[in-house]
Amino acid sequence: MTDLHELSTSHGSIVVEEAGDGDLPVLLIHGNSLSREVFRKQLGGALSRKYRLVAFDPPGHGETGDAPAVDNRTATGRLALIAWLVEMMPSSPFPREVASWEGNQTNLRLFTHSRTRF
Repeated sequence: MTDLHELSTSHGSIVVEEAGDGDLPVLLIHGNSLSREVFRKQLGGALSRKYRLVAFDPPGHGETGDAPAVDNRTATGRLALIAWLVEMMPSSPFPREVASWEGNQTNLRLFTHSRTRF
């Protein structure tokens, strides 16, 4: 079972879906032109029994409306949203991220350019 809700962020409201009861959060980051639905099997599968899975639709994707500011639709804006989400996650040794190919490019930028410590 998943929990679907809207979350007010630094980049406007986004749709977030969570599954699992584990202490360690896993942020699921999908690629461009997709939605959190690409993680349907993970949200309902074995990973959700071990981790707390968090999938989201950034502005302009899936069930989330358009970004309130043009800058929030850029790669830099998406990176800032991901960094904000990571900062808001509960304390843990470090968040884990699972992503599609584009998500991996975003992760690389996040690790390289963010002050967020992993």
